[in-house]
Amino acid sequence: MAPNDADTLRQQIKHDFGETLEDKYVEECVVLCQNFDISAQDLFYKWEAVYFGQSPRVFDDGTIPALRQHVQREVSKQNSRKLHAKSNTSGLMSRNLNAGVQPTPSSSQGHGKATTQSRAPDISLNQAPSAVPNKVKFSVLNRTEKGQRYRYMYERISERSGALDDRIDDIAELVQKHYGIVELGDPSLETEEEVTVVGRIVLDADSSSTGPVKLNESSMSLESSRALGSGRRIPLKFDANVRVRGARKGVQGAGFFPGAIVALRGRNGGGGWFVVTEILSLPNPSSSPLPPGNTDRAFTMCAAAGPYTADADLQFKPWEAFLKKARSLKPSVVLLIGPFIDSNHLAVQNGDLDKDCTTIFREIFLTKLSELLDELPGSIALIVPSVRDILNEHAVFPQGEFRFEHVHDSRISTLSNPCCFDVNGISFGATSVDVLFHLRKEEYFKQASAIAPIGSKEQPHDAMANLCYHIVQQRSFYPIFPVPLDLTHEVNLDISHSDALHFNGPEGEMPNILFLPSKLKQFVKYIEDMIVINPSTIVKGYFVSIEFLKMQNRHVELIKLE
Repeated sequence: MAPNDADTLRQQIKHDFGETLEDKYVEECVVLCQNFDISAQDLFYKWEAVYFGQSPRVFDDGTIPALRQHVQREVSKQNSRKLHAKSNTSGLMSRNLNAGVQPTPSSSQGHGKATTQSRAPDISLNQAPSAVPNKVKFSVLNRTEKGQRYRYMYERISERSGALDDRIDDIAELVQKHYGIVELGDPSLETEEEVTVVGRIVLDADSSSTGPVKLNESSMSLESSRALGSGRRIPLKFDANVRVRGARKGVQGAGFFPGAIVALRGRNGGGGWFVVTEILSLPNPSSSPLPPGNTDRAFTMCAAAGPYTADADLQFKPWEAFLKKARSLKPSVVLLIGPFIDSNHLAVQNGDLDKDCTTIFREIFLTKLSELLDELPGSIALIVPSVRDILNEHAVFPQGEFRFEHVHDSRISTLSNPCCFDVNGISFGATSVDVLFHLRKEEYFKQASAIAPIGSKEQPHDAMANLCYHIVQQRSFYPIFPVPLDLTHEVNLDISHSDALHFNGPEGEMPNILFLPSKLKQFVKYIEDMIVINPSTIVKGYFVSIEFLKMQNRHVELIKLE
C-alpha cells in the first residue's frame, strides 16, 4: 500500500494526533497530506510548530486553515530556493537557451517589477505639433530578453498546474483584503451557512450531448486551487435573486468566460453543485501615476498594428501610406505591432516569394523605418512581434522579441509580446494577440441586481468597455483559459510562463495606456484612469496618434489613411 494511500494516512494521523481526533479533522488532514505530498508525521510536526508555546494544543475549526497556510508558505519557499539555484546554474540547456543571442537595445535590468533605469539617454527631438521642445526617455518595464527567451515544449505538468493554482491564490488574497474576508470556503464541501469562494470558471464540456458548447449558465463550473479546495471542480447554479456586489453603476450583471478568476458567495447544500447568491466584483488595480505637468517632457506617438499588406499581394501599400502620414505628423515615438510578414498570408504559405523573408523584413520595414527616423532626428521606433510573424522563431505566447541580428539601428528597439514600457514617465502596455475578439466570442453575461455599485454616474451598456474591464480586473493581457479550440493557432499559449502575461504581478499597477489591436471595430475607451485603444490594423486603413502636451493633457486620435 502506498505511503500516501488514504487509509494508511488515516491510521497514521490517528496514531500521531491521537484517537480522539474527530473524523472530520482526520479527513481534512488526509487531504492536506495528499495535496502537499507530506507524511502524517510531517504534518504533526508542522502542527506542533504552528502552535508552539501553547498549552494545551487544541485541534479545532481554525487549525486546518492555519496548517494549510503554514505548509503553503514552506512549499513556496522551497520552490523559490530551487528556482534561484536553477537560475544560477550554467548547464548545457541554459547555454543553448541564449546561444547566439546578443543583448539588444530593448533589454533592461531587473525582472518582473517595473524598473526606472533608462533605456537610452535623453534625446532632443524635432518640434512636435505642440510646437514645444521635446525630450524622450524610454525604458522597458517588464522582463528582459533572457526572461522571455525560454525553452518551450519542455514544461512539466506540475509547472502548468502550479501556474494555474498560483493565479487563483494570488487573486484570492486580493479579494480577502478588498472585502475584509477572514477565511475563504471550499465550494465542494457541504455547508449550512453561506461562504465566499474564489476559483476559475471552466466550461463543462460534458453538459452537451452534441459536443463542446459556448459557456452558459448550465455549462459553468468552478475550479478551486489545491490550497483552497483541493483542486476540485463543482458545477455552479445561480439563485433566482442573485446579486452582484461592487460592479460599475448601471451595469446590471457580470460577465464570465473560461479562465476567469471569480469571487462568489453562496453555499453547497449537498446537491452536487454550488448555489451562487452573490457575485463579488474583483477590485480594480490602480493605474500608474502620471508625472507632473512639464512641457519639457511632452512628446507625440504614432501607433499602428499589422498586417501591413493586403491578402492579395505583398506590395505593402498600407505600410507606405502610414510612412507618408508619419512624416507629416513628426512623432517622437513610432510603435509598430505585428504581424509584419504574416505566416497566414497566402503568398507565404504557397512559397510564392521573390526574396527570402529576412530580406523582405529588412528592406520593407527596417530600412524604410530607418529612413523615416533620419528625417525625425531624435525619434525612436519600437517593434512588438506577433506569434504569426514568420521571422520570430519564438512563436509562443508570451513571446520573446525579434533577435538582434534582424535589427542593426540603435534607434529601433524590439520588445516582447506582450510588453510594458515607459516613455517620459507615461507607462504603456501592448500585445498583438486579439484578446478582445477572443473575449467577445467566449463571454457569457449573467443578469443580476446590483449591491453597492461603484462610480458616480450610471454607465450605459458598452460591450467593448465590458471586455476592457475583464482585462483590467483579471490583471492579464490574456485571461482566457483554455484558448478557444478554433483560435489556438492565433495564440499558442504557454501556460507555464503565463506570469509574463500579468501586469507586473497581481497587485501591479495598470499602464496609463493599453494597446489592444483587434479585428473588432476600432475604438478609444477611458477605463478608470487608463486609456484602452484598439487601433484596428493598417491594412484596414487605421492607426492612432497620441499627443502628450502636458502629462495631464492627452489627446488621442484615430486616423484613417487616405
